[in-house]
Amino acid sequence: MTSNKNPLISIIVPIYNVEHYLSRCIDSILSQTYQNMEIILVDDGSKDGSELIADQYAKNHSIVKVIHKKNGGLSSARNAGLKIAKGEWIAFVDSDDYVDSSFLLELYNLATRNNADVATCTFTPFTDDGSALKKKPFWPSEPLSGSEAINDMMKNKRPAYIWLNLFRAELFKKNKIVFPDGRKYEDISTKIMLLYNAKKVAFTNEPLYHYLIHRNSITGEKMTETKCDDYLEAIKTAKSFLASKEDFNSFAYIDYYELCSLFTLLNYFAKEPSLNKALEAKWRAISKRIRKLSVATKYPSNKARIKLLFAASATLSRRAYSALYRSIK
Repeated sequence: MTSNKNPLISIIVPIYNVEHYLSRCIDSILSQTYQNMEIILVDDGSKDGSELIADQYAKNHSIVKVIHKKNGGLSSARNAGLKIAKGEWIAFVDSDDYVDSSFLLELYNLATRNNADVATCTFTPFTDDGSALKKKPFWPSEPLSGSEAINDMMKNKRPAYIWLNLFRAELFKKNKIVFPDGRKYEDISTKIMLLYNAKKVAFTNEPLYHYLIHRNSITGEKMTETKCDDYLEAIKTAKSFLASKEDFNSFAYIDYYELCSLFTLLNYFAKEPSLNKALEAKWRAISKRIRKLSVATKYPSNKARIKLLFAASATLSRRAYSALYRSIK
């Protein structure tokens, strides 16, 4: 157990039509061994009864606060939570996921032990039927500076998930960092901005977070023009942010990160049996960008270079690339 002498931590939980998962999520936060916290439930216009569940928790627990707002998307909900958060530290938990009871305590101790502005754990993915999926640890063993953490993220294709972290609240407030309203893949650019302004980032490969993979998630949705545009905009925003900094040249693998991100986007296309004309045009534009980047990019290894050059050549034909994707999967 911790005492109330420890700083307040704000946990922001965006909620939208997650009636079947919400109680599990909130209960996992209420069971934290770190006790000095506030839980901010942001109901983003739910219509399935999730809003009533949130209200009941607020009625029964003084540390739970509820915001009801019109539906504006995940970024809008997180920003609404940030506006009222009073904690010295901020954490985010998606409402269909849940966390270990030691999630906050371990991340807080990790941050204070290393004098870090960000503490990051790993996660266990699981499916709707409750079965866990294997996931190897993926973080460095030693703390890094914010810029080093960005380079490590780009070089090793580390995920940009916001929900694996405990952030010093000043990172948001002092640097006026918010999530991009109305867009998906909001984690990418926001995480890079937060890391850039962090003096130190500490890591643990303990899987303290449990991430639900289901068809209704962003990663499970079908490819659409909006989804494609949001992904491309997230990458563009992240690169533009770093390009505006004097130390831009120190981010050696920024093009490699974009290249890998574009391949991830093409993988969504590869899952679709057919594309409309608009998506076909986007496929061609992304493929062209991939082939250009694949020649100019600095690769972290010769193996990565050979692998991506081969994949880039397959983008000349969507049928060929889709066949390659399916064979690898």
